[in-house]
Amino acid sequence: MKRFARIRVFSDTLAGRIFASLAIVTTLALLIFFLVASAVTYNVYEGTAERALREEVARAAQVLEALPAGERAEIATDQFAADRITLIDAEGNVVFDSQAPDAALSNHKTRPEIEQAQNGPDAVVLRHSETLNTDTLYAAAQLSDGSFVRLGQTRQSLASLVQGATLPLAAALALMMLIMLAFSQVLSRRIVEPIASLDVESPLSNRVYPELRPLLVRMDEQRALLRSQNEELESAANMRREFSANVSHEMKTPLQVISGYAELMKNGLVSASDQERFGGIIHSEAQNMRALIDDVLTLSRLDEPTLDRQMAPVNLYALTEVVKTRLIAIASPKGITVRVSTDSASLCEVLGSRMLLEQMVYNLLDNAIRYAPCDSRIDAVISSGEDSVGLAVIDRGPGIPPELREAVFERFYRIDKSRSKETGGTGLGLAIVKHVVELHDGSIEVSETPGGGATFTVSIPKDRIVPTSKAGTDR
Repeated sequence: MKRFARIRVFSDTLAGRIFASLAIVTTLALLIFFLVASAVTYNVYEGTAERALREEVARAAQVLEALPAGERAEIATDQFAADRITLIDAEGNVVFDSQAPDAALSNHKTRPEIEQAQNGPDAVVLRHSETLNTDTLYAAAQLSDGSFVRLGQTRQSLASLVQGATLPLAAALALMMLIMLAFSQVLSRRIVEPIASLDVESPLSNRVYPELRPLLVRMDEQRALLRSQNEELESAANMRREFSANVSHEMKTPLQVISGYAELMKNGLVSASDQERFGGIIHSEAQNMRALIDDVLTLSRLDEPTLDRQMAPVNLYALTEVVKTRLIAIASPKGITVRVSTDSASLCEVLGSRMLLEQMVYNLLDNAIRYAPCDSRIDAVISSGEDSVGLAVIDRGPGIPPELREAVFERFYRIDKSRSKETGGTGLGLAIVKHVVELHDGSIEVSETPGGGATFTVSIPKDRIVPTSKAGTDR
């Protein structure tokens, strides 16, 4: 059973299929070759025998022509090479036959070879002899006195010839088939060997048939694509794990504060004069946690590829004025003034998501207010250039060192962790800003403000600029 199973498995392989195809074609070719060769050999042999018999009957006619009729039979028996010699008179009666008694033979006047000999120098006919019950090749010639001489040679038919040579032919055919089957197996393995030895880890390094080159190129491209996708997935998974760990860490602090102060108040360990202060602390930490949750949810929505982002004309100048009004309550206690300016309010419209752009502007201004010194000014400048519409938020704070200007857009990154409690924030604001900018095909850069501070510059490409005729739709 195991042997049959191995044979079945081999027949299902490419080498097995090639071997089977070669074996079938070889067997059929050999059979056809033997049949055709036998037929050709038989025809050549028959043609040679026919010519020899024709020449012999011509010689017999020449010899017998010079002899009296009574002496012809004796001479014919000894002089001519043939299996059967027949002398026939002008009336068709058999005068002499070397293989049959005269009385047993009927009139031969109507035999085909005799009829043809009357119309030409000689005649050759292959037919079945009823007297001898064999296939016989007859050659006949007419003598000058009207009589005939006929020579006959027993022949084998092609079928009988093949049948008689069945055993030697079968042995030769079997031997050749074994040789061809062995050759087919070697050939099939050699054909399949370059394919079986393919190095799939490095497809283009293989030396294979030219027909397989496009497949290997495609395999290499697919491997590169899969490798890139796996790296992206691994990077995303690492980022997600790091993000989850950071979220847990950031939420742990306010929860501990809330839990600690709430437990003190529950156990009556807080005096009446401190209850209001403790309640304020709990409220402040709850607000921080709420802000953190909101930012986490925002980032999660921005990461979703199926997020519905309806694009519409948005005036950045008008939008920044609205956000500025919302932030007055945060800026005023520090004596910070926010000023919004533009070179052309009517040309500051872009095609985008109002909700996301408002979140971007809010985070940039909120970040500037948190790090700006008291009694300073923050400028929000909206510019309309030939290739882009820009928003620059300029503060006079401590600034950002050049080597850290890319890192500030990472999630939960803070330049000075010791001041994180003082400045507040979730550490996700600038990460959200970068997400929103990228979703609008834009770019964001950080530079140093002359005299100290940081300048965040957002640029939205020209293909998102709304035509001037639509200006004012979102003011």
